[in-house]
Amino acid sequence: EEAEEEEDEIDEDDLLLEQSMQEVRNEFEGGEDPLADTNDQKTTSNRPLALRRAHFSYEHERRQAIGGGAAAAVLAAATGGNGPTMRRMIQARGGVQGRTAHHRRLYLVTPTSEEPWPKPHDCISMGLSTRSEEVSFDIRDTPESVKSLEQLQDCILAQDPNQLQNFLQKQPFCVDGLLTLADYHRGQGSHEQVFQLCRRAVYALECNFHSSFSPFVETGGRNNSRRPRVKIQINDDDAWPGWSWFRAFWMYIHALAGQGMQRTALECCRLLLACSLPRDPIYMLPLFDYLCLRSRQYALLLSTAKHLPGEYGLAPEVESTAIQPWLDLAVPNVAYSVALATYLTVANELDLTTLNEVSIDHILHGLTGLNSSFDDELSPSARAHALLIRAMLIFPLALRPLLDEANVAIYGAPPRKSPSKTTWGDLLAQPPFADAVSFRHEEHGVAHGRLAMLYAKRCGPLWRADNVHLWLHACASRITSLFASSAFASELGAARKQWSEGPLCIAEALSKDYASMPVEEGQLPNAIEKSVQARLHPPRNFGSMMGLGRLARMDPYGGAPAPTASIHTPAILLFFQLLMPWVELDRTGTVVQALRWKDVGKGMKQAISGTLRFLSCLAQDAVTLTREGWDWLLAAME
Repeated sequence: EEAEEEEDEIDEDDLLLEQSMQEVRNEFEGGEDPLADTNDQKTTSNRPLALRRAHFSYEHERRQAIGGGAAAAVLAAATGGNGPTMRRMIQARGGVQGRTAHHRRLYLVTPTSEEPWPKPHDCISMGLSTRSEEVSFDIRDTPESVKSLEQLQDCILAQDPNQLQNFLQKQPFCVDGLLTLADYHRGQGSHEQVFQLCRRAVYALECNFHSSFSPFVETGGRNNSRRPRVKIQINDDDAWPGWSWFRAFWMYIHALAGQGMQRTALECCRLLLACSLPRDPIYMLPLFDYLCLRSRQYALLLSTAKHLPGEYGLAPEVESTAIQPWLDLAVPNVAYSVALATYLTVANELDLTTLNEVSIDHILHGLTGLNSSFDDELSPSARAHALLIRAMLIFPLALRPLLDEANVAIYGAPPRKSPSKTTWGDLLAQPPFADAVSFRHEEHGVAHGRLAMLYAKRCGPLWRADNVHLWLHACASRITSLFASSAFASELGAARKQWSEGPLCIAEALSKDYASMPVEEGQLPNAIEKSVQARLHPPRNFGSMMGLGRLARMDPYGGAPAPTASIHTPAILLFFQLLMPWVELDRTGTVVQALRWKDVGKGMKQAISGTLRFLSCLAQDAVTLTREGWDWLLAAME
């Protein structure tokens, strides 16, 4: 067995070397430094989901945040100058190194020297999918993971956190158990424990990645597109183990963001986007723009919004439409975030007088065709104005909840330096805000409303700054003044009418996922909540008690009642069994064990014995009470 494991490790090492070489080729394709992580770094426009190994390490981000020299000084001070040093000679592989040799192939979670975690073998596995022509993967249960899940179900039934902790001591890499305990600690506010439990769950999943699964190697997708070789085939079954896979990464990303590791959370978010697109059942796209803003990756946000749908086969099939396949024309959160990112890149040089440079053609850039002067003639400041005005034109309903979350007084005085002295209440009473309901998108209006509400709750604090509020008010005043002119109003109204009736990119995610998306921050996605109920709290058949059958753990009958009476049971006993409304007959005679007369005798014997013991105890209690009553009565008479 050890020889076979060493051969497997050699094969995996060869594959790892090939993937690393491909990653280096991809990263140096445009002359970029793979370890550079600055906002000025050029983003390859035709590969918006190109992932990098260094960005998956939260320790790398933490070192960058506090500085390499400062980190080394802190480590030296903590260890008295005897910190860990590089080994200068080859050492024989000992017991620990043999059990942790797979650690060097990890990139999502790299255990420290104090965490000699072995490779888990009782976790859900990943295999190649045969349901699609492109290279894709499927998440499957193994016999070991099924057995561990059944033990976890019995543990959860007790509703005791201590029993769950004891279970995880025996099964330290049970993903569903780790996530259940992490969810409990999240309710208690223990965020550090949540992070560590999610980190261990992601480690267990990464150790069971398929050997061909790699975010650093591109492969062909649909419509001649290129994407990382990480596509997961989505299964709508609630009990599909892939939902536990997605749940682990969803909780890990939010735990990273809660720890302040926004850049690492962003890279994991991009990985899940590459795994699930064109679907987005765990709502990574509404989180993507927020993480880009928090990690100051403005260029990445702008590039992804413009090039992702076209390069990854997410554009609408109708090519005759003038609407460009851009994310900021399809979802409100990206539309407002793209405008805010453009503003933040030129915040120190923002000039509100450049609002006069923004024409109707600039505002309709991408809605009625491409305007070559948008990037060539407009200044960066005027380009930010045009993007925000366009977002207000097609997504006007997103402005009011954004103002509420930004703590803006709707009927208060306008910003002091605003070119307009009109209050927010008066602006919202004019087009395009007053008649916004009439111009919602006909097919995806509900999804846009939910995305706008979630965006306001999540990104509202980013719009609270005084200068951002001033810019927002000036652009809103500009678009209302344009609608005050009949000539401009007809052209702008025709453009947004055409947009409301036209096809949009990522239509599959808008119709299947975002239309029922919860709008509360931190709430589990609907698919994951259903999966938790199906996998951890399966329906149990308590009518099979009293010798009428076994306790049914799962529901293998497709929703039909589980059989509890065998056809081989004697006719008289079967007759009385079938009088019970919860009894279902097993006509095959192979599922339920037949009830015999001796079983009835044993049951009657146990019932009679229990009844006699009860009557005996009752009689003893009656004698004791009578005796105490007489004693009390005699004492009272004396």
